[in-house]
Amino acid sequence: MKSRSEIELQLFYQLGINPSQCNHLSHFDPQENGLHFYIGCYHLVGKVSLQTPLEIINSDDAIQISNNLHIGFSKNLEFVPGGFARPVLQLNFEIEVPWVLAEEPS
Repeated sequence: MKSRSEIELQLFYQLGINPSQCNHLSHFDPQENGLHFYIGCYHLVGKVSLQTPLEIINSDDAIQISNNLHIGFSKNLEFVPGGFARPVLQLNFEIEVPWVLAEEPS
């Protein structure tokens, strides 16, 4: 998380999310730019306001937070831990990040 920008971290903290504890994470091979591509999700307790534009919920269009972080919200829930408080909203994300571990991925 040390390599994340302040704007990315602020988004998670404002939503009450610990960015280092997602509910699901998938890693893909490095992209042509050398960055590693990940998708995953977090779960939030809450619901979408009636004033929220419907086009951002269950949309294929992600919201760009930074050059390498895109998010979207969904009511189609996956990987919700048992006993998680209701109502639940899912935040899906896509991110490209550099590999920072000494050991290369296998």
